[in-house]
Amino acid sequence: MAFSFDNEAHEVRFYVDGVPRGDVHRDVPTMRVNLTHPLVIGDDDGSGRWPWEGRLDDVRVWNRIVDDGEVKRAFEGALSPEKNKSK
Repeated sequence: MAFSFDNEAHEVRFYVDGVPRGDVHRDVPTMRVNLTHPLVIGDDDGSGRWPWEGRLDDVRVWNRIVDDGEVKRAFEGALSPEKNKSK
């Protein structure tokens, strides 16, 4: 599973197995990013109250919006971290 969040357009798109799933969610509230705190994956707020009950085997974070093709190639393993570095 993957998702792409466009803070300026207020849109979220979800992907399953590298393929877009469902409609683009529009009018999504602005995500507030606090770069002084650690990124938390698998927990709602870092408190441990809502832990992820499972395993994550591949996590990638981009500092830009990725398109459908990039998500598909990432799912297929065609994108390495070196190839993905932002310029």
